[in-house]
Amino acid sequence: MPQTFLDTGVPAAVMTFNVKNGMNVISWARRRSLLASVIRKERPLLVGTQEAYRYQLTYLQDQLPRYAAIGDTRHSLPEDEYSAILVDTSRVTVGESGTNWLSPTPDVRGSKFEGEHFPRIMTWAICDIHEFDRPLMVANTHLTYESAWIDAQIEVLLAQIERHAPAGIDILLTGDFNSPTHSNAWHTVRAAGFIDAMDFAERVGPLLTAHDWRGVGNPDSRADTLDDRIDWIMYRPGDGVTLPRDCVLETIETRNDRGYPSDHFPVVLRNTTL
Repeated sequence: MPQTFLDTGVPAAVMTFNVKNGMNVISWARRRSLLASVIRKERPLLVGTQEAYRYQLTYLQDQLPRYAAIGDTRHSLPEDEYSAILVDTSRVTVGESGTNWLSPTPDVRGSKFEGEHFPRIMTWAICDIHEFDRPLMVANTHLTYESAWIDAQIEVLLAQIERHAPAGIDILLTGDFNSPTHSNAWHTVRAAGFIDAMDFAERVGPLLTAHDWRGVGNPDSRADTLDDRIDWIMYRPGDGVTLPRDCVLETIETRNDRGYPSDHFPVVLRNTTL
């Protein structure tokens, strides 16, 4: 029996990717094909996306027809931002799924903490991986950059995961947490039983993930430190012990002559079968 969905003996990966909303001065039309190609190359079972608008998700689904997008928008309006989960429907079947708002009223569409500029959300799904013998829960989020509300949002996020997670299930948590590794937010998630993939997988690529279109290695780049590692993949084993084996966690630096696909590097956790 496979220990985790990454131990099935077939190629498997999961990704978190802040794709940057298409309204940015860096033209979506110039970078979209590269963004799709990064996902295509990695063949992830699941992609936790952040900041995508419907037209961006539609483009990705047109280019990657095996993938379906799950989730609602921040204001529950089609034109607003999603924290959608892309699912490879050729290898994954989705059961229950939903979106909750990181607010005092998580089921109220568009709700937020008083004083916040924008609602923040989590999208979750219970998935059957076709080569795996038990269900997996995936949760994906994009937390605020306003530090006053991060702790409150983390509390709601964790409470909603507990609310929707069947007992004993493995849980995968992806997202742009707008907080660095070893921050209070990171420690709170760790205290809830989640293990950062960088703590059990071989790490490849830069430490930072939010590179602001500069990448690394040039005079204008941010320092390649944990201070800008805000895109995480976390894993909570259903039995509290068993973690994926022989895995690689890569921060992907792919670019072309037009630049980078996003102002965040995508992060992928893959087994060594790939």
